[in-house]
Amino acid sequence: MLIQKAAETISGAFSGTGIVGRMGGDEFIAILETDEESQIELLLSTLKKLIDATNIITPDLNLSISYGYATCNEVIDRNIEKVYQLADKRMYEYKRNSKT
Repeated sequence: MLIQKAAETISGAFSGTGIVGRMGGDEFIAILETDEESQIELLLSTLKKLIDATNIITPDLNLSISYGYATCNEVIDRNIEKVYQLADKRMYEYKRNSKT
């Protein structure tokens, strides 16, 4: 149920802005059509609101999602693997910082 709610929440936040998929286990990816920081921040704000709403509706679930993002403009040669690695690194930094 947790994976299903996470998928619904992530899809809800990013619907219409790109592609959302499950990488495996409890990992998801969103490939967005924008690299504009302000739009990405707005989408992440929507994600946070949907997480909060999900936890109000289903309080015993305690949904928590760590995330990181990167844009193709941040890496050499716009290499998609490097973009993924940077986003993954940032996700782990977010996860580490949110536990303190």
